[in-house]
Amino acid sequence: MNEKKKRWLNRGCLGRIAIVAVTVAAVLLLQSLPAWLSGKLLPALAESAGIAGLEANVTSLGLTRAELRNAKIRIGGKHAISVDSIRVHYSLPFYPFQRRIKIKSLVITGLRVNIVQENGQWSIPGLYPNLADDQPETDQPANIEEKKAGLVYLQRVILKDCEFRIRYNEALYTVPVSLNLNMPEINEPWQVRGSLQYSGDKFDMNGTLDRDSGEFEFNLKSSLRLANYTVFMPEMPQKRLFGNASFQGKATGRIDNAGEVRDLKAGLSFDRLSVGTAGFAVGVPEGKQFVIALLQTDRDRFEWSMDGIRLARPVLFELTESGGQIVRNGDEVTLGGKIGGSLKKQLWITRDLPLNHEFDFRWNLKEHAGNWNYRLAVTETGWENLVNMAFEKIVVSSEGHIGKGVVSSRNQVAVTPNLSLKAAGRTVRIAAPLLSGDIGFQDGRPTGVVKLHTDGVRVPEFKAATGALDVVLPLDPAATGSIDLAGAAFGDYKLDRVKYEIKRTDETLVLDGQILQSMLPLDCRNICTVSWRPEPEVDIRLNIAAKDKSVPMELGKLSSALKGMTFSGELGADANYHWTAGGQTGGCVAYLRDGRLAGGDGELAASGLDFRIAFPDFPNLNTDTLQRFGCKELKFQNFVFENIEAEFLLERNMAFLLESFSVGWCGGSVFTYSLHLAPGDRNVDVTIYFDGLNISRVINQTGLATAEGDGTIYGRLPLTVGSDGIHLRPGFLYSAPGETRNIKFKDLDGMLDSIPQGSAQYNQLDLASEALKNFNYDWFKVDLRSEGDKLILNSQFNGRPVDKLPFTYDAESGGLARAEGVQANFQGIRLDLNTSVPLNQLLRFNSQIQQLTGGKK
Repeated sequence: MNEKKKRWLNRGCLGRIAIVAVTVAAVLLLQSLPAWLSGKLLPALAESAGIAGLEANVTSLGLTRAELRNAKIRIGGKHAISVDSIRVHYSLPFYPFQRRIKIKSLVITGLRVNIVQENGQWSIPGLYPNLADDQPETDQPANIEEKKAGLVYLQRVILKDCEFRIRYNEALYTVPVSLNLNMPEINEPWQVRGSLQYSGDKFDMNGTLDRDSGEFEFNLKSSLRLANYTVFMPEMPQKRLFGNASFQGKATGRIDNAGEVRDLKAGLSFDRLSVGTAGFAVGVPEGKQFVIALLQTDRDRFEWSMDGIRLARPVLFELTESGGQIVRNGDEVTLGGKIGGSLKKQLWITRDLPLNHEFDFRWNLKEHAGNWNYRLAVTETGWENLVNMAFEKIVVSSEGHIGKGVVSSRNQVAVTPNLSLKAAGRTVRIAAPLLSGDIGFQDGRPTGVVKLHTDGVRVPEFKAATGALDVVLPLDPAATGSIDLAGAAFGDYKLDRVKYEIKRTDETLVLDGQILQSMLPLDCRNICTVSWRPEPEVDIRLNIAAKDKSVPMELGKLSSALKGMTFSGELGADANYHWTAGGQTGGCVAYLRDGRLAGGDGELAASGLDFRIAFPDFPNLNTDTLQRFGCKELKFQNFVFENIEAEFLLERNMAFLLESFSVGWCGGSVFTYSLHLAPGDRNVDVTIYFDGLNISRVINQTGLATAEGDGTIYGRLPLTVGSDGIHLRPGFLYSAPGETRNIKFKDLDGMLDSIPQGSAQYNQLDLASEALKNFNYDWFKVDLRSEGDKLILNSQFNGRPVDKLPFTYDAESGGLARAEGVQANFQGIRLDLNTSVPLNQLLRFNSQIQQLTGGKK
């Protein structure tokens, strides 16, 4: 064997031995390396990256492929992130032809990311916010080419059977996720496609990126139901929130060599959008789309526009074309522009009313804080149907700051010069109303105060006016506020001041106040409690009591129609009202004990006034059982009434039922039967019955004459009673039949003064006045009727005079006439006595009633 062959054989043998050795070493290395990677290297690398508790099993590792199974990040013994398997297909560097590790595909199967909420903060244990907060700032590559030139190049990422696991309020919610990201190295654009699903809702997206030109396009499409997400809003129960949305979006632009976005054009359009609660609803008008668009005009400047959405509750408001700019200046981003809108024609607006809003919002990216300004001015009116509102100008403004979980703002709604409201034919004029508030939000709670001021309120139709009104409503728990009304007048009645203290807690607002007035010696206190947790609730309590029972109340201060009248007694009222979302309850009791009423001229006096009226379903003014009113004695001029008693009922339809009424008068009784007065009935007819009245006492008290006698009379008198007062209709009185009684009249001669002496009428009345001075009657009857301002009485007496009368037949007059020296004995005679009584007192009483009730003047 020659020398060359020996050298070749030696070299081949050594090469084979080297190959075998390398192979054996590689096999041994590949067999032992996965265990070393799983147990040593991966945990060490993860810890150096700030990720604690990383575990994984490297099940295979080759020159072109690797696989990890059961990868986990454990925090406190719990899984934060887990992966069933990670498969990597790669090619290692081969200098000089390939300088980077090329990952041809990364397939992640069964990724589970646990998201939890603790103390109001969302987190991914071990990663967010821990990892993001702990990472040091690093210098970023200057341009995209440097980014492309990294040590590892990833061509494709696939997420399969992955999900986010959201743990909230001890419940677990899963959100399936899939992703396919294709990033070829040359001549083809990058492509991405992904989807996310939750409770039947789906979010799909796809996009492309041309690496040479930097141009990109992304598209998304989604539909969702809002009720699926109320579990993450504990203050908004699912039954109170409804809505759904269907939308698609598109974004195009390019990424320049510095990695910055240029020529961005993005838009989001909603084919269907409906969001609402019981008192609030937003949606897309029929035949329209809700569109949001963004257009980049410069590196740090964008234009935005929005159109096509409607507020349906509590008022009908439609957004019109709106837009503005977004500008970035260093770390500050400013969003500003105008939002056009129209308050649509609806129940209380007869035409569309344009409303244009101006705003700007500035946000500092570095400080995570911002400021805003907002303004709305309305200079025309359009409210006409239920409420006719008139003003010259309304200005709404707001400015504030937000940052580090704290919000502070100053807000104002000003109307100049006055606000006028008309409803049901009545006008309310509010002088220079101003609503303002320094409102904040901190630690999940509102802070600050809301204030209302007006120089006064007037309602001319009610002759009502107030002084200045100031309301301070606290928003901070444990803070206090106030309501202060500087006097009010209702006709002739005046209040000196209304003052309340407002106390605020976490769950309630308590108004404790007093109505101060000097016109009547009454104390009026009121406590109102408003609660909003766990359910809305309102409780109101009112107490009215006399300050000093011995001090008479001057009723003339209440109304000029009551001038000169005084009242005293134990007068009071207790009322309560309770409201919840499920309904309302309430009650009210008003009472009077030992009341006394007196007129300034001494013509009216009442004593022993007593009543108690209960409204068990307050504020509905109805009584379930009969209520009673009593008066021991009532004096009016010459009239004296005793033991007045009435039973009445107020029905649910505001009808009044007088079940019974009786009064003792002149030794007998006066009464009426059931009387029903319904709303809309201006006047009602009633009949007064007289039973067993002493005739002489009746004559004396009515002022017809002076009389003596023990006879009794009966009868009835129809009346019309209402807001116009009392009007008499024809009635009658008659004596008890079958008995003869005596009556003696005095002072009847005065009726002859206005009648010509010697006339037949004079002689007839002269005979009657003489005979009735001492007259035994078998029956007696009086017919009553009113004519204008007089009460006409046609009286008939049938009987005989006790004494002989100086009357004889007169041929000239054809009747009996007085004659000197004549004494005639009358065995039987019927006397007719026609008189009239002025109704001045009744007319004055009616006038007072009309002033009080608004009847005809």
